[in-house]
Amino acid sequence: MIWKQRLARSLHLSRSKPESRYLQLATYCETRGVQNRTVVFRGFNDSDTQLYFVTEKNCDKVHSLKSHSQAEIAWYFAKTREQYRLRVECNLIGEDADVNDAQCRQRIWQELSVSARESFKPINDSTPANFIVSVCTITQVDYLYLGQSHERYLYQPCTSWQEQSIPV
Repeated sequence: MIWKQRLARSLHLSRSKPESRYLQLATYCETRGVQNRTVVFRGFNDSDTQLYFVTEKNCDKVHSLKSHSQAEIAWYFAKTREQYRLRVECNLIGEDADVNDAQCRQRIWQELSVSARESFKPINDSTPANFIVSVCTITQVDYLYLGQSHERYLYQPCTSWQEQSIPV
């Protein structure tokens, strides 16, 4: 089973748990060092190789990702006792986006709940200038199963994703 299937299964089995949508994002900035924060998972692209979260234009994570686009995500599913560590390359989509990115940004804005949209203080129904979508391209997956038998696998893309068992 490749990592995408494992993660889809973890999300499905944990769908009743609101915390399954929260993941930890670690970034690095020269002036602030390593910073970790919780973000809300907002979905995958069609090929499941990119995931999305949203943020506000003037927050620390945007400044960090502008200077160092590489980050790491830790995502733990208590129900299935699985952890995913995703190495990602983040691209920020703001109001100056090209046509394709602007469509993605608008789609994600429309999918947000009313209360989530209100946190960006929109003037009307249009996407506010301070609304940023982070598109995180997954470049490596470190999977850890913490059930009765501990298992760990590292997935890296070559021509296709390769699975490597790692001693725990």
